[in-house]
Amino acid sequence: MAIVGIVALTRKVGAEKGECLLATAQTYHYVTWLGSTKKLPDAFGDEAWSVIYTVDQYDPEMQEWWPVPPPSWEYIIHHGDYVRFIVQQDVVVCGFRQQ
Repeated sequence: MAIVGIVALTRKVGAEKGECLLATAQTYHYVTWLGSTKKLPDAFGDEAWSVIYTVDQYDPEMQEWWPVPPPSWEYIIHHGDYVRFIVQQDVVVCGFRQQ
């Protein structure tokens, strides 16, 4: 029953915000932001942001991952930005394309 609820929620939210994925805990998720420019917490949404453990941004010039500069809740994400994140518990995240 819980899986049906997650699938229904994913389809509903996915239609509004683009692609959705089930982010599993303690695993890096490599994603590209598909939405418009906004603050990082707004991009992830309240439920996912509350369980975020870490978010890193990719620097294509240096070809390295860097922690999002503090304060992370003020960081602006732009369409096409490539980030990786870890969550503390499983959560559905929408608006990103998994790489």
